[in-house]
Amino acid sequence: MPFEQGHEHATGRPKNAPNKKIEAIRTAFADLVVGNLDNMQDWLNRAAETQPVKALQIMSDLAQYSLPKLKQVDSKLEMGDSLIQKITIEVNAKRPEDTSDDSLSK
Repeated sequence: MPFEQGHEHATGRPKNAPNKKIEAIRTAFADLVVGNLDNMQDWLNRAAETQPVKALQIMSDLAQYSLPKLKQVDSKLEMGDSLIQKITIEVNAKRPEDTSDDSLSK
């Protein structure tokens, strides 16, 4: 049931005004994370000992809160008669010596 016209709260919260309860929850959660940064590194190290894939998933999940999300960009390149006939992409990545293929499949 809406307020009657002329009531002091009839217009509600002004546009773009923050919700005080949500802001308090965000602040409390941010304080909790900052207060546990050292513990988080320890927890991640322990998870990586037995489940390295799970540790990577945790890092990936946390990254969305600290890194900007990238947008997909579609591009159409028209070059007509091109001199480019072949493009090769080579990736050289070294694994840590103590990591085997078996430990990554867990």
